[in-house]
Amino acid sequence: MKEGEHMDIVLSRILKFLNGALVDDVMYRIGMFIVKRYTKIGCYTLDDVCIEGAFHKEDVEMFYRRLGFKTFNDFRDQMVSEKELRNNEIQLRMIGLQLRDYFKDLQLTMNEAEFLKEIDDIVDEIYQANRIVIIGSHFPSCLAVDFQTDLINLGKEVVEYHHNDKTFEFYEDDIVFFLTQTGRTMKRSDHCLEDAYIERSNIVIITQNRKIDAYGDHKANHMLYVLGKYDGIQFNYQLMRIFDLLRIRYYYKYYLKVDG
Repeated sequence: MKEGEHMDIVLSRILKFLNGALVDDVMYRIGMFIVKRYTKIGCYTLDDVCIEGAFHKEDVEMFYRRLGFKTFNDFRDQMVSEKELRNNEIQLRMIGLQLRDYFKDLQLTMNEAEFLKEIDDIVDEIYQANRIVIIGSHFPSCLAVDFQTDLINLGKEVVEYHHNDKTFEFYEDDIVFFLTQTGRTMKRSDHCLEDAYIERSNIVIITQNRKIDAYGDHKANHMLYVLGKYDGIQFNYQLMRIFDLLRIRYYYKYYLKVDG
């Protein structure tokens, strides 16, 4: 993290730091702690974070100071106010929204109605899941930050898997998104993911490679194929559209239902 950055909301900045983390150090663990408890962070004091997370006070102070805050209360209160602001922004974005605009240039292997049914089935599993885990190379996973930010604001836990986090385990109530244009990401992750018990989880694979339909012997619960000639820029655009569709459908199916 660079000191004094004030671009995105605090949650998005923490997620970008976590998604790009190369080591499992105390700053990474504090960030993961904050994200996991984001919806309840308004109830925490600095002492609460230190005791529950088993962190040294000076490390937590370094974390929020690197984000530009002088006190923990300022840091916490900013996140609380931004949560309300983000939820209002989400509602405003939904006004007059046309889903057909999100299918432009997706280049699907099925018709739009079938694809939207698949999106809705995934959204149902997201709702049932305890945690959403994203696996991908650095740039594609960075495209998921808005998806992460919105879903966390709407009450879900969304994290990115890092092979350097040796304490990470997958569980039966996880839904795991593989973002892999060609399949190389899955091959690179083989042994690490097996050691973390990925076979327990529900798997969604988003790819341009029609030969992929499983992670090892663990068949994917959902496959989202998009057409392309292994063009990285095109695939990144397709990912953005798919994540947009997922968060829009989640908002309409579950957040409005709960909120109303």
